[in-house]
Amino acid sequence: MFRTITPLLLALLLLTPSLAAAHPCEATVKDLAGEVTRLENLVAADREVLNKAASTRQESALIFEKLERKRVEDEAELRIAWQRLLDAQEFCSQLMGAEALAARRTARALFALDVKVAYAIPVGNVWGSSTWDEFGYHPAWPMSDAWTGAVPLEVAGRYRFTPGLSAGVYFQWGPAFVAPAAFNGMAGTSGWDMRVGIEAVYGFLPDGTWNPWVSLGTGWEWTQFAGQGATFTMSGWEFLNVQAGVDFRLSPAFGLGPYLGFVGGNYTNFSAISGGVDSGGAIPSGGRAFHGWIQFGLKGTATF
Repeated sequence: MFRTITPLLLALLLLTPSLAAAHPCEATVKDLAGEVTRLENLVAADREVLNKAASTRQESALIFEKLERKRVEDEAELRIAWQRLLDAQEFCSQLMGAEALAARRTARALFALDVKVAYAIPVGNVWGSSTWDEFGYHPAWPMSDAWTGAVPLEVAGRYRFTPGLSAGVYFQWGPAFVAPAAFNGMAGTSGWDMRVGIEAVYGFLPDGTWNPWVSLGTGWEWTQFAGQGATFTMSGWEFLNVQAGVDFRLSPAFGLGPYLGFVGGNYTNFSAISGGVDSGGAIPSGGRAFHGWIQFGLKGTATF
């Protein structure tokens, strides 16, 4: 029964010492395999002696009983040796697998490049109601009255400190769609929204076929419209950039998947150019308001 379990493995272990020495734990497996072979030969000899004694009937019943007891004891010892060998094989396989995984992680790509495309919906206010310049009172200006949406395109580069944790910089730009009634209904207006910043990203299953991830970042934002010889630009600290998504591994070096994000902050500065005249400045704290963009998009990630 035992000879049929892993004869090829025993042959490899006993006949190819260089292979057995490939890993320290394989030396133990080789020793146990040698012990199994010794006991199998011993049991085979016990059976041969018993068969010969039974056929010739030259041995007394007491001697025959001793020979039978020795065969049973040797077979029991052989079963124990086989179990030890199988346990050692399983342990060695698991150990070598874990070490191979650790080696792959050590040799894994250290950099990641993200490319994202999304649709963004504005929320909050461009600024709040306040009296903050020579033009007097400014009513609150909702983002939705200025923009109907945007299509941000982002490129980000990250350094991977661990398989799951990385950090880097991002740049995002995209056309922003001016609301019909915004900016006094100026015809031909166009706009864009741009941000640059830093972020940290954590992947929960970096070695899986799918990898849920979250990111947290901060940076600076510029939003502009232009039309009929005039441009109006607002900028400010975007203190919250949070995103979450899942990457599906399409190859060892590339993943693709959806994400949901929210970026938000305050516009703290504005500038206007009209008829060759520049104006603008800082928006006083009393007139600043929280605004943001909700993003629904797709992210592709390449590692190298």
